[in-house]
Amino acid sequence: QPLRPSISVRRAMSAWLDRSGSVWGYDKAMKIASYLLPLVAQTCPHRLQTLKEALKLFGSHFSMYRVTTRLGGSPFGLPSELDNIINSSWVGGWKDNVIRRCVILQSYTMLGYYPLEHAVWAGTIAPKLFPLDVATLSRLSCVFWVLWIVIDIYATHRRWQELKRMETKLKMNGSLTANNKAKIERSRRSLIRYTLRLVLYLPNAIHWTLDEKSKSTYFTSPSRLISCRFALADWMVNALGLAEAVLGTYTYVNGDSISRPKIEE
Repeated sequence: QPLRPSISVRRAMSAWLDRSGSVWGYDKAMKIASYLLPLVAQTCPHRLQTLKEALKLFGSHFSMYRVTTRLGGSPFGLPSELDNIINSSWVGGWKDNVIRRCVILQSYTMLGYYPLEHAVWAGTIAPKLFPLDVATLSRLSCVFWVLWIVIDIYATHRRWQELKRMETKLKMNGSLTANNKAKIERSRRSLIRYTLRLVLYLPNAIHWTLDEKSKSTYFTSPSRLISCRFALADWMVNALGLAEAVLGTYTYVNGDSISRPKIEE
């Protein structure tokens, strides 16, 4: 006899399959695993060293899978960034021209990021065929990622401003209907969560631009002092990454959007 789960269970399963069946959804699951497993490993006692090492390796494998996904393109990678540069496809309908320029500039930073990430992937998988300094290339790629985040923070600030102007205009015109108000409020909540994700991203991105000597050396010089202030413990890197991954999964399932809300005027 087939199983007869409750309606709520069937709906939850249907929603999960619908979301995880996309590249975006599956990437979210892999991101959670890539941070959660190493974080759990760090809590394991020394007597469980075999389990500890296995969890770290699994986490590393899931992280490498995500790099492979970006190598293949789809919603990630160079093809999508080039499409945005040519067609402004990720502007999201915002009228502020500064937002458009920021979004396109972000894609230019990714033109620096992705080739370096692909090189790191190749050098890690086949070091004899690609004898590259993957540590240096990885740090350099994260410099582009930091730039991407900083630009996005500013672009999101401009989105906030435009949303506020939109709400003010609707109030003045007497067009702030319940439906329009709900759309603006939903957009506002989406931008709040998106901003929080950027804030969670940034410390790790800066941390990964540092070399290992900067991360481990104590404050012996002003330059080392600056570097060490941004260096994070491993558990903190994984905790921040996991927090962002969980929040990102929630926003994906919730259908959050940072595009300009479609208002009935």
